[in-house]
Amino acid sequence: MCLKFQIILSIGLILSTSAEINHDQVINYLSSTNLPQAQNAFHNCIANLNIKSLEKMDYNRINQFLKRMSDEIISCNIYPEKMSEKIIEFLKLDISNIEKKFEECCTIFHSSLFAVEKPKFDIKDDLKTYKNLLESRFYQANKILDRCLSKYGTGRNNDGHNKYTETSILEVRAKLLDCTFRNIDEIIFYNLSPVNGVRRIKAFYLGSKKYAFAEYCVAVYYTYLIFNDSTFHQNLGTSDRTQ
Repeated sequence: MCLKFQIILSIGLILSTSAEINHDQVINYLSSTNLPQAQNAFHNCIANLNIKSLEKMDYNRINQFLKRMSDEIISCNIYPEKMSEKIIEFLKLDISNIEKKFEECCTIFHSSLFAVEKPKFDIKDDLKTYKNLLESRFYQANKILDRCLSKYGTGRNNDGHNKYTETSILEVRAKLLDCTFRNIDEIIFYNLSPVNGVRRIKAFYLGSKKYAFAEYCVAVYYTYLIFNDSTFHQNLGTSDRTQ
């Protein structure tokens, strides 16, 4: 564990002097990239509900409202769980007999905004080099995760028992790094789905928190770690030193 402390400390010292990452940029990137598939997933879901009043509504108008809902969720103006109420009000729908199923369609929409993908790791690549790359990103990724959790009211500090000393913070970071590496390994080599990998990391770091954004913030953390487009990281002010 002492070696892990040294790794975390050295990463922190190196990256703390680099440009600060705006965690909102990562959230906006992930949600805007996934928006079209989230809109399609919502339409596919409600198509199965046979809501007559929706059949005459303009597809683009609904998509524009879904885009607004995405912006409102990301801006903390509404909770994801309240999205169904806003859509019902906007579309003037009567869903009295299918309320639960309609809420499930809304959940599909906002969860799809934070869909994650498998790391683009070629089996021919050097695994050690790839892990070094992930390790070099970990300090900033952890900051992104904690800031996201704080912004959306799901942070670890909301729990009374989470008052860490400097040493225990390093222990938690080291364990988070280990947990993240284990799950990324399973995603790459053992067919663990990315969403289940994210849920495992969330369970380790946040326990049984039920907030939608608890999982979504871990998805943002994971995406920052595994994304292989250097332009994306350069736009965040953190071009990778290993590339």
